[in-house]
Amino acid sequence: MNSTKKSPEDLKIHLVQMSSSPDLESNLVDCRKIIQQASAEGNDLVIFPECALTWAKTEVTHQLAKTEADWVTLLAEDSKKYSIAIIWGGLAECDGEKVYNSSFVFDHDGTLLGIYRKTHLFQIFASDSLSVDETETYTHGNNGPIIVNIKDWSLGISICYDLRFPEFLRSYAGCDLIVNTAAFTRRTGRAHWEVLMRARAIENQAYMIGSCQTGINKLSGISAYGHSMLVDPWGKVLCDLESDVKSQSLILEYKSIEKTRALVPALYTSFPDLRET
Repeated sequence: MNSTKKSPEDLKIHLVQMSSSPDLESNLVDCRKIIQQASAEGNDLVIFPECALTWAKTEVTHQLAKTEADWVTLLAEDSKKYSIAIIWGGLAECDGEKVYNSSFVFDHDGTLLGIYRKTHLFQIFASDSLSVDETETYTHGNNGPIIVNIKDWSLGISICYDLRFPEFLRSYAGCDLIVNTAAFTRRTGRAHWEVLMRARAIENQAYMIGSCQTGINKLSGISAYGHSMLVDPWGKVLCDLESDVKSQSLILEYKSIEKTRALVPALYTSFPDLRET
């Protein structure tokens, strides 16, 4: 009897790049059109960027923030209706007086698989025209890392600025896919987005996928970089949506993970204690 564990089937993902507005209802209409399209194309999962439903400033974000229960009531039915798993990357979740930047992950039947609250909050003070301080809007997340399972693939969930912290992403060592939903600024994105995505994929020998905002935030005036992308476990960029508002269906082959980890078995390598004499 062959006891070898069977590898998961390939995963079909619909990667979304948006230029969201401060209007939650308008954004939700756009997202539901994309969900319908993704389902019709036979995808297993659709991934929306950070702030997909509310890309605004502090006052509006707080006004539109919802509790976990309210977000579930609003969004779970979309997964169930179209039989597709969905990652809503970065919703304003209120818990008492606190507001978190939270990713909600639903399975194809509408089951809530997990909520990840963004751990690392972005700050940049380059000039009056490019200053962002997320700590004015959100509370640091307190429940990461979060791993979910979709179609026998293990997914580690992260949001935007988390990408800069390799020790945090290393918490997802062994995962098949690491998801980063983002609204990288144009300046930081040009300099760092691709190299960080590729580095995290190489370090963890896993697929990295980034779903991003593009264009200009209508309230803050900050420009987002876009360039939503898929990177394979070897560090090769398989897809780059550049700066357009668009989405694309992609197939992730599990054999690529197995091949990379077999070729360079670095993921679980233990090293001698060099302090010993």
